[in-house]
Amino acid sequence: MKDTEVEAAFEAYAATFPAEEMNLLKLEHTRRVAANARAIMDGEAFPARLRGLGETAAWLHDLGRFRQYGQYRTFSDRVSVNHALLSCGEALRLGWLDDRPAPERNAILRAIECHNL
Repeated sequence: MKDTEVEAAFEAYAATFPAEEMNLLKLEHTRRVAANARAIMDGEAFPARLRGLGETAAWLHDLGRFRQYGQYRTFSDRVSVNHALLSCGEALRLGWLDDRPAPERNAILRAIECHNL
C-alpha cells in the first residue's frame, strides 16, 4: 500500500467496527497522532521518503486497538493483549505492508512496537 493510501485504508478499517464511544475515541486519537506526526516532520524538514514512513506508522500505531476493544472491552494491555503487537499483526494480516521493501516494512513495524514500551 502506498503512503497516500494509508489514511483512507485506516478510515475504512475503523468503519468496520461499531461506532461506539471507545472506538470513536481511538479514531480521533489516531487522526491527531497523524496530524502531530506531520507537523513534527514538517518542522524538522524530513525527506519525503521518511515522511511517508512516519505518517504510515502514525496511522497504524493503534490499528489493533479496535480488535482489542471488540474482544476484551478494554484498552488496558495489562488485562488483555499488547496493543502495539496486535497493531503490527493486523497490519501484516491485512497485507498493508506487503509491497514495501523489507527495510521500510521493518522500520514501520518497529515504530509501532516501540510506541508502547
